[in-house]
This record gives sequence, C-alpha cells and structure tokens, in this order.
Amino acid sequence: MLADHERPLAERGRRAAPAMAKRLHDLEMVPDLVFCSDARRTLQTWELVDDAWTAAGSRAAVEVRPELYLASPRTMLDVVASAPEHVESVMIVAHNPGTHDLARRLCRLDEGEEAEALRTKFPTAAVAIVASDATSWSAFGSGRSQLVRFIRPRDLTP
Repeated sequence: MLADHERPLAERGRRAAPAMAKRLHDLEMVPDLVFCSDARRTLQTWELVDDAWTAAGSRAAVEVRPELYLASPRTMLDVVASAPEHVESVMIVAHNPGTHDLARRLCRLDEGEEAEALRTKFPTAAVAIVASDATSWSAFGSGRSQLVRFIRPRDLTP
C-alpha cells in the first residue's frame, strides 16, 4: 500500500483538472504564480492544469513547496506571504481539509449561493477565487477578503 504522499491522482481528478483549467483560462483567471504541494497527486494535478493552460496559450510560474502537504491555513498563508510583490495573483494546489478551512476563513462573511456552497463542501478540484484588499502578499489574510467565484467540477457543462 502506498503512503498518502505517494498516492496518485484518482480518475475523477484526472478528468476534472483540465476542465477546471480551461474554465479558469476562459474566465481570464490564470494566476501569475502557482504554489504546489510536493505530493504525487498535486504534482499530477499541476501537470494537467499546466498542459491545458499551455495548449490555450497561457502560462503560470510554479513553485513546488513541501510545506503545503496537508498544510494548515496558517502555513498556506505563510507560503502566500513569500510571493514576490510584483506577482499580481497566486494559486495554491494543496489538500483538504486545509484548503477548505482557508477558503472558509477568508470568505466567512460572504453571502450568496457560491459562498454557501463553499462553506458546505470543497470537493476535489474545486477552485475558490478570492480577492483581498491587502496591499502586500505578507498582509494577505489579515485584510478583508471576498469570494469572487467558487467553481466545482460539477458546475461545468459536460
């Protein structure tokens, strides 16, 4: 039996990752920088996303960060704080429950169907797009954040 860190991406994730990447590209929400856990399944997710974005003419830089494996929201915010100031948008490819906890924390005051869906469940390959009034990456998470979009694979048209 494989250790969790070495577990490969499931078929559901293999189908969802390129579809979600396409949706982000179509929404013109491809980030400048991606922070990715070093677990096998997150690296495989990133490869599928990167392939889809490359095919569509988009690119994002990536930093593989071992500390994102099963990270807490605090650790994820610490990683985001390390982003260079010239970077305008970042994405984290990591694991639940940390990603769900972070999204709920950042969007706790938001209302509406997408916010309620986010609070309920953060399924495999879901993407929460969050805007912040923070003036630096080191301040991200301490200012006011707002949910821009919450996209789940099941929300995509087949």
